[in-house]
Amino acid sequence: MPRIKPTDYTTFLIRPTTYTNIPNLIDRILFAQVLLDNNNNNNNNATRPPAPSQRLIIHKMPQHDLPALEEARLTHKNRLYLLPLTFIYFEAEETLLVKITDLQHTVLRTLFDNMLGFETIVPGIFRLESIEPGSGGLLYLFCSSSTIIPDRTFFPQSGLLVEMGISEPLEQLRVDAKLWLECSGYYIKNVLLLKLDGGKRVIRLERWSVFRRPDLSLMPVHLDKYDVLVGFQDLSDIVVVNGPLVLPIDLGGDGAGASRHKVVPGVGVRVEDEELKRLARDFVEWSAR
Repeated sequence: MPRIKPTDYTTFLIRPTTYTNIPNLIDRILFAQVLLDNNNNNNNNATRPPAPSQRLIIHKMPQHDLPALEEARLTHKNRLYLLPLTFIYFEAEETLLVKITDLQHTVLRTLFDNMLGFETIVPGIFRLESIEPGSGGLLYLFCSSSTIIPDRTFFPQSGLLVEMGISEPLEQLRVDAKLWLECSGYYIKNVLLLKLDGGKRVIRLERWSVFRRPDLSLMPVHLDKYDVLVGFQDLSDIVVVNGPLVLPIDLGGDGAGASRHKVVPGVGVRVEDEELKRLARDFVEWSAR
């Protein structure tokens, strides 16, 4: 598998811009956020195609300005818009990738959490939701000297990470999966991709895993048998293909009682078809408001 570089992201991205200073960068990010929010307000319907992927590429940003960017995210008057965003920095290329989130993405992430149904933080599992400095919300990617924030992460046993997309093409999410599996030092072993296509009214879930070759190099592998499709063309007859969804989360010991889903020893958490149908139905009902 070739090394992931910033150029791998440019196929689906807007034109890259050159870095000038932190205030200008923040303005660019907030402007992109406003454009995306306005688009969703005018076209807030799960049955219609969403806006194009909202990602910014900033060239020639020196690494020594990253602390100032982090400070701005935490203290800016519009920090509530900045905190949920994902920032990936490629040290060798001095390139910053900013992934702009939107309300649809936030709702999908919340519904996914509700579907998974963990009542508490269980032994051996915790979510890396915080992005406060030093909290561990940022993970280090060795091969690109980058830090990145996932949508959801469960550690330490399984190293399961979740990336979700509505506006992002599936191919873009797959690049994200390969980035995690190749560059986390074997810390991330499994990536679940959740792609919601409002136009086709389909949710696709893919699981990617990493295996060691005999020479100890890592090989990201797409596990076809873990592809699950949820078709919601007709809300009265939602179809799940290749369910249930099995997530390699080892709850262990007392943790098994913290999830409402069936726990398969040595395999993980089993999310039944009815839960997947509810995820699709809840998202459509929210979009229709």
